[in-house]
Parts: sequence; C-alpha cells; structure tokens
Amino acid sequence: MRSLRRVLLAAALLLAAALCTVGYAGQVAANSQHRAGIHYQRGVSTAAATNPLNIPYLGGAVFPHPKVYAFWWGNPSDFPPDTRDGINDFFRILNETPYLALANQYLFGKSASVKFGGNFYDYSAPPTQDPSTTQIVDEVYNVLTAQGVKPDPTALYAVYPSNFPNENYYCAFHDVAPSPDGTMIHVMFMPNSENQPLCWVQPPELSCNSKSNGLQAAANATAHELMESITDPNTDAWVNIPAGYNEIGDPCNFTYKRCVNLSDGSKWQIQEIWSNKVSACVQGAGSGDE
Repeated sequence: MRSLRRVLLAAALLLAAALCTVGYAGQVAANSQHRAGIHYQRGVSTAAATNPLNIPYLGGAVFPHPKVYAFWWGNPSDFPPDTRDGINDFFRILNETPYLALANQYLFGKSASVKFGGNFYDYSAPPTQDPSTTQIVDEVYNVLTAQGVKPDPTALYAVYPSNFPNENYYCAFHDVAPSPDGTMIHVMFMPNSENQPLCWVQPPELSCNSKSNGLQAAANATAHELMESITDPNTDAWVNIPAGYNEIGDPCNFTYKRCVNLSDGSKWQIQEIWSNKVSACVQGAGSGDE
C-alpha cells in the first residue's frame, strides 16, 4: 500500500509539472501571436531553438541598407547613463564588420549596411504592461508627425522604453504594422534591461567591455533584432514558420564564442547568428568558426 501511494504521488507530481509546462508554453505562444521576431529571455526557449534547421526563404522582401532611427521613450534618467550614446555608436560601428556581413548570404548579392538617422524623444511614460505592436507603431507615428516628419516604410525604428513592461517573456522583438495613415512602419522594441538579469550578456560570460549591464543587453538585443529585420522585415522572407517563426537570430539566442570586434576596434559581447552556409551559429561572415 505504501509503495502504491508513492507511485500515485509521483504520478500526480509528474502530471502537475507537465500541466505547468504546457500552461507556460501556451502562455508564451498566446502572448506572442501578435508578433513574430522575438528575442526571448534566458530560460524561455522553444523546441525549434533547440533543434535548429537552415532558415528557408519564403519570397518576401529584405532590407539590405536600412536607415535606423532610435526612439527614446520615457524618463531619460531611468536609463543607464551610457545607454543612448552607446547605442548611437553601436549603429555606426557595425558597418564593414564580419558580424554584419553574416546577413549578406541572405541578401541576393547585396552587402548589408546600416545608416544611423538620429534620435527621437518622447518623455511621456511608456506602457507598464506588454505593449502591442500597434501601440508601438502608433507611438512612432505620433512622435514623427508631431515633428513634421513623414514615416518611412523602408526605415527601421528602434524603440527603447525607459522601463521593462510587466509580463515580459522577451528581451526584445521586431515587427511591422500599419500606422494611422496606412504607412507600414517597421519597429524594433528593446525594453530597458538594466534591472533584468535574464536579458544581460554578463556576468557570467566574456566580459568584453566595461559598459553598463543595460547598455550591453540593449546592444545584444539590438544586434539580434537588426539582423532579423534586415533579412526578414515583414516576417515573410527568411523565416521558418513551422519551427515557431525562427529567424536567423533565434537558434543562437544567448550563444557566444568570443568578443566581437566592431569597426572602431571596440569589443562587444553580441550573440552568434545562424548561417545557412555552414548550418551553424557563427560570429564571422558565415564561413567556418569566425
């Protein structure tokens, strides 16, 4: 009888654990239905990410030469002091690097380059709950139109809120949606991760530089979303939809081998990117172990 009770108790515990796992996975799936390009937090993984396959091409457009604008949303003092200038520099020093060249294999003979278009500011409080893509697109549109700027459907708008909204299971995402005037606006959304260790790149890994945890997390998340926005801006180009909308950053999430040298000689810890050329995560131009 005691053995039977133990068996029944063990079975009940296993069932409860399975239900919790299914419930959590279902919650992530439900929350992510309105967006595809998600950079998940550490510990939030999908089956596709643990069994990477080459990323198929579905026929959509790519963005080889995006102009990127940074949107700073909220109280400036809530960001680490080095974040804005650090991100501005980061966009400028990605050009002509083997890391950015990883995207070239997906660009049909073109070479990726990034032009930084400058900063926009909105000092109002960002949402405290996980915002929808439509909310973020509307924010970008409102700030642009208030300054007499027409939204550009070929640009990327990198949005950095000063907080980390509740209920987040991600460190960043990218998506596209129509603005109030019908213009399709492409956004990358990177919440302030200064106090979110599940989005940090260090500790414990490589200690590539002495920037704040918030800036290093923002740079890593920006690299993930930028590479995916270049190769899959409308979620219909280089993306494995049956595998859970896997794009070129997803199989390599929080995977590093070494510090990455950027064009000014600085070193950053930014994640590897999936290369179809070698069917592996790499940090160079897609050949071997660069």
